[in-house]
Amino acid sequence: MKLKNLPVASWLIMLMISAMTVMWSCGRTPHEVDTLTVSIPPQKYLLDAIVGDKMKVNCLLSNGADPETYDPSMSHLINVEHSVAYFQIGNIGFEDAVIKRIKTSRPDLKIIDTSKGVEPIKGTHHGHENDPHIWTSATNARIIAGNMYDAVAKIDPRNAAYYKSNLDRLIAHIDSVDAVIRADIASAPSKSFVIWHPSLSYFARDYGLNQIALGAEHKEASVADLREQIDKAKESDAGIMFLQHQTDNRQTNIISNELGLPTAVINPLGYNWDEQMIAIGQNLSAPSSVVP
Repeated sequence: MKLKNLPVASWLIMLMISAMTVMWSCGRTPHEVDTLTVSIPPQKYLLDAIVGDKMKVNCLLSNGADPETYDPSMSHLINVEHSVAYFQIGNIGFEDAVIKRIKTSRPDLKIIDTSKGVEPIKGTHHGHENDPHIWTSATNARIIAGNMYDAVAKIDPRNAAYYKSNLDRLIAHIDSVDAVIRADIASAPSKSFVIWHPSLSYFARDYGLNQIALGAEHKEASVADLREQIDKAKESDAGIMFLQHQTDNRQTNIISNELGLPTAVINPLGYNWDEQMIAIGQNLSAPSSVVP
C-alpha cells in the first residue's frame, strides 16, 4: 500500500512513532536541560543565580539536614551520576563518599571544587584539616561563584555570555549583602559571640569578630569541660549566643541560661544565603532576648 493512501489515523501514528524515535535517539526530551549537582543548599542558591533557566541544579543535602551525619542514599548517588557535573564545596565529610562512587561509576563526570582559591582556616574542627564552612563569608562567596561560572561556561560555552551577566548581578548582590553586614557590625555592642559548633569562622574573619565555640562535632561535653567553656564565655564579654538548627540544644540552653545571654537561632546551611548572612549581622547589632 502506498503511503499516500494510508488513513489519517495511520499517518498520525507514524508521525508519533517518528517523533518518539528522534527523542529516544537524542536521549532526552526537547525541553530537558542539563542537570548539575551541588552538596549543600547555599551552593544551590549561588549556582541557581548563575545558570538561571539554562540548567537544573540538584542539591544532595536538604534544608535542615546535618552534613556531619548525612549519608548519601542510593537515589542521591544516582542523581549525581545523571548530572553533567558535581560541584563539591570542598571539605565536607560526605563528599568523599560521593566522589569515590563517582570515580567508579562515572569516571567521565566533571567534579568541580568550588573552594579553589579560598584561603582556609585551620584547627577549628577535629577530623578536618581545614574549616569546611567556607560559604559563611561574602569574600568566599565571590570566589565560589567565580569558580561556578568558570565551570558552567566551559560546560555550555554557547550561553557563556548569559552566565557572565548573571554572575555580575550575583557579585553585585553579594557586595550589597556585605555592605549591610558591615554596617550592622559597626554598631554591634560586642564584637564577640558564643556558638556551639564553630560554623562562623570565616564570617568572624571577614568582620573582625571573636567566635567562641563551646562544642565540637556535635558531641556532648563533660561537666568539667562545660564549666570551663562557660567561664571562657563569661570572660569574653560576648553579646549573644547563636543556636543552630542542626545542633542538639540541651547543653546550649544550659549555657545560655547561666551566661544570661540573648540567643538567636541561625541556619548557615539554609538555601537563602543572603538572608541567613544578613540575619547573623542583624542579631549581632541588636541582640534579641527571645530564647527559641
